[in-house]
Amino acid sequence: MVPAMTSLVPERDGEVDAGRTLPPEQDSRRWQEDNREALLSSNAYVARYGLPLARFRQF
Repeated sequence: MVPAMTSLVPERDGEVDAGRTLPPEQDSRRWQEDNREALLSSNAYVARYGLPLARFRQF
């Protein structure tokens, strides 16, 4: 038996996500707090080495 798959597509406006326990603003803030170390590391890399593939940008 194949397990049921959950949708990876975000819910559309107006649809309620029964599994969500926090309002979207708090959910986003919590995600940022949970991933703070990775975000700081990524920002430090860009500050030190610049954007990857920046030489190919055409704007």
